[in-house]
Amino acid sequence: MFQFRKRIFLVNRDLQFRYAKSAGVAGIISSLLTAAVLLYPLFVFKILVIPKFLPAPILASIALAVLLNIILISGFSLFLTHRLAGPVYGLLREFRRIAAGFFGHEMRVRKEDELKYLIRNFNEASVALREMTDLDIISIENVIESIESGESIDLAKNELKTIAKRLKARITWTEKEGLDD
Repeated sequence: MFQFRKRIFLVNRDLQFRYAKSAGVAGIISSLLTAAVLLYPLFVFKILVIPKFLPAPILASIALAVLLNIILISGFSLFLTHRLAGPVYGLLREFRRIAAGFFGHEMRVRKEDELKYLIRNFNEASVALREMTDLDIISIENVIESIESGESIDLAKNELKTIAKRLKARITWTEKEGLDD
């Protein structure tokens, strides 16, 4: 049996409403400019003459057209911003997870996401962090085993110094030492 998934279009309300408001203002301005460009020649050449007093049905139809324009443009902009806000919200959630020390989780990339490239790179970075952490854990466990088995303390110290250098290098990484794109 076919199941409908509930879609949440207001993932990040602040972001989406900000863009919806901007789109609504742009829609009103473009409608007014279009109306002015179309009606101006009609008034200049006296093809169309508006009486000094507009009847109520004409005013009501103008108000309804403006209201429909705002509603349609705002609704459409909310629909479109969902494709941007969803991945941004997901990335923020994953950044919080990494900040808490949980590496290696990969975000699901949807075909319609606008930030596919960014999500793929985030996933690669998350997996790389997990792999580096796993290697560090293995190195530390090897040092512990060598100490417990009574092997040379000097070898264990050297291995710990190597691990410490590797960790410090990751923390003090600068762009000069980084990857070239």
